[in-house]
Amino acid sequence: MTLSHDQLKSPRAASDIGAENAPAVFFKRSAAMFIVSAVFVVSVAFYWHGFGPMGDAERYVAAALEWRDEGFYLGETHWALRHLFVLPMAAIFTLFGTSEFAATIPNILYAAGLVAVTLYFGRKYLGEGEGTIAAILVAISAYFVSRPVQIGVYGAEIFFAAIACWLFVSAQMARRRIFCLVAAGVFAGLAWTIREQTLFLIVAFGLSSLFDRRQPLLSLAAIGIGFGSVLAVEWIIYWLSAGDPFYRYRIDLDHRSTGWATLDSSSDPWTAKLFRPFKDLSTDPLTTPTVLIAAVAAATLGQRWLRARFAHRSVLSLFAAFSAIAAVTSAYAFDLATPRYYPILPYFVCLFLGVAIVGIGKKFGTPAAISIGVMAALANAAGDDFGNYNEYAEARTLARYVQANDEPVFTDPLTASRTRNLLRLSGLSGDRISTLIRSDKTYPAGVLLYKAAPSSTQLGYWCSIARLDVRTDSWTHAIIRFFNIDNTIGGSLESIAAKPEPVEFIRVLPRAADHDPISGRECLPTLKTKKALQSQRL
Repeated sequence: MTLSHDQLKSPRAASDIGAENAPAVFFKRSAAMFIVSAVFVVSVAFYWHGFGPMGDAERYVAAALEWRDEGFYLGETHWALRHLFVLPMAAIFTLFGTSEFAATIPNILYAAGLVAVTLYFGRKYLGEGEGTIAAILVAISAYFVSRPVQIGVYGAEIFFAAIACWLFVSAQMARRRIFCLVAAGVFAGLAWTIREQTLFLIVAFGLSSLFDRRQPLLSLAAIGIGFGSVLAVEWIIYWLSAGDPFYRYRIDLDHRSTGWATLDSSSDPWTAKLFRPFKDLSTDPLTTPTVLIAAVAAATLGQRWLRARFAHRSVLSLFAAFSAIAAVTSAYAFDLATPRYYPILPYFVCLFLGVAIVGIGKKFGTPAAISIGVMAALANAAGDDFGNYNEYAEARTLARYVQANDEPVFTDPLTASRTRNLLRLSGLSGDRISTLIRSDKTYPAGVLLYKAAPSSTQLGYWCSIARLDVRTDSWTHAIIRFFNIDNTIGGSLESIAAKPEPVEFIRVLPRAADHDPISGRECLPTLKTKKALQSQRL
């Protein structure tokens, strides 16, 4: 049924159309919600690996346990001061107890929220099919599900940042424009309380409002009121509790000058600083494959389609601008170049790819669109597998051992820190954990040593009484080794793709022996590692 413009303006006609299509609209919306929810649940089950190797999990868990056990806890590190990340974890611990899975629940909820936000706003402003597919792409993304669930803080950050961006988009199209701008400022402020590089949101919103030329001063004021209200509340809280409204900033800014993910301006040439973001974005296993697929889809659809979709003030053009400003701000203003510091860019790629898949389906048929979606799913699975080193496996094995045997064990500092974290979640007291897990630099005779990274170098008299394979071999690494790609390319790929080495339980002896005098086990032959064999050949 085709209606004229006058008929569409009639309230009665609009009501009749809504009544006629209500069941169909409800069914389509419900079907989309069910499909996306099912995909997300499967994705979480597939991607859940427990704690990741970044080293932040222990710090967030410690802060959450302080809140649960001691009540109000201001925090003395930038990890503890990310309250929108720490407090939900503390609440989960209070309600359901402590465990590795319980610690990941807040980020699972943040990821679910991001998928829901994408589905709602995407269907509203990109199109029903486009929004649904974009939400599915976010749901299957290793970047947005796997790594954040391993206690990566950018999962919470992108949830608030995405809402802020969508509210700004809504302000360009909705009647309650000022309300949407104030709300966008509020959510930008919430993202800011998690990580300061989300300052790009205010920069992006401000520039977009100026270019819009539609009451720019009023728009800037509305955004400023929303963002400023969050800052004011934060400053008041820190002023009352610490006597310093800038307490968080003083702590957070002190850690910005060091770390593997920062750019050291004192040693890196300006050319390295300039191109580092491009290098990092093009070599990240969680983002690069999806970016390449999106580029192929864009080339397939052609310039005319791209010009139509990226028209002035379109949704994609706004998100593209937000992404560009985020990358520049993070990389050059905050010296943080890796993609996990500007998650809005990978989010924009998912939105664009969702729109592009629908475009490919219309132009080349459904099979072509499905093939792009399958490629995206496989790329995410491969990227997750390639970057998942399962580094907590050694700590889990040691935690199980000391709980079952109640025997002090010496190990390296990193494994000790991770094991203590797991034991604390299991309910052991701090004093008991300190007794069971030791990370002293010297190993007295008679103690049990847990070697999480075995080597052929033997210091003193060691009797290896057990050797275990605790890490599962990555299928992507196995493929790389099978085709000898690691040796061909060399460099870091060779060590990344290497087959995991076993851990060892070693008894430290006062003199050479062929068996362990405590357990009676025979000493195993010295393990010949890949590095040792290579050094022998040299």
